[in-house]
Amino acid sequence: MKEVFKEIIIPEAVYNEIVTEKGRAGEEDVKKAKWIKKVSVKDKRKVKELSERLGLGESEAIVLAIELSATLLVDDYKARREAEKLGVKYVGSLWVLKEAKSKGILKEVKPVLDKLIASGFRIKSELYQEFLKIVNEGD
Repeated sequence: MKEVFKEIIIPEAVYNEIVTEKGRAGEEDVKKAKWIKKVSVKDKRKVKELSERLGLGESEAIVLAIELSATLLVDDYKARREAEKLGVKYVGSLWVLKEAKSKGILKEVKPVLDKLIASGFRIKSELYQEFLKIVNEGD
């Protein structure tokens, strides 16, 4: 992801979710990475409002994207809908994989996508097959 984004800014709630849950994918990487910046969200009222419908991490991420006029990286369907309502531009993990392949960072996305799925990433089989075709790795 570093090669695609150069820098990622995450809210405290996302940092805490990744770092405090033992065995979570990316835990050590996030702790050590200087290119991942942890930032506090200013609009706590908006976070509280969104938290009535979303998790704290998603709520803070959306509010932080608004505060920084940044693109949000999110896969959660409900969080994407809320981001859309608020006019927040977003991308998902599949976009990151596609971008990494198009920039020559990844030769193949299928092994990376399969590893993501093995670690808990959910994707419908139809979308999985369609995405592999889009990146020229499907039947």
